[in-house]
Amino acid sequence: MVERLDLTADHAGLEVFSDWLTDLAERHQLTEGDRFRLELVLTEALTNIMDYAGQAGREVGITVACDLAGDDMTVILSDDGPAFDPTAWAAPVLPTRLEDATPGGLGIHLMRQYSLAMTYVRETGHNVLRMRLPRAGEIPSG
Repeated sequence: MVERLDLTADHAGLEVFSDWLTDLAERHQLTEGDRFRLELVLTEALTNIMDYAGQAGREVGITVACDLAGDDMTVILSDDGPAFDPTAWAAPVLPTRLEDATPGGLGIHLMRQYSLAMTYVRETGHNVLRMRLPRAGEIPSG
């Protein structure tokens, strides 16, 4: 069964998303690790859309779809903002010392690290990002 949530590219939607995810996790009896993975990748993706897609001064719609059947969790985010392919971004150079670290800029990197697969297409005026996440067990590294 696919669960869906519709939002606009407004940060107020993050609270709606959080409530929706809490309900989804309870109804599907997700483990703490599974919920963490979903919350991390979806919050990062939604925040990016909310920060950048609405800059053109128009309302941008976002649809979140989660398919929790099977061995993996599949998440699809669709928005009607300007084209943006997060899979095309180069992996960041990570600092080797804490003193060299700067805040921000690692959201897409984290999404990749916690996903088994991440694909993007531009389809009928929509960005469509699909991520496959592991269920309970090891978090992908590397």
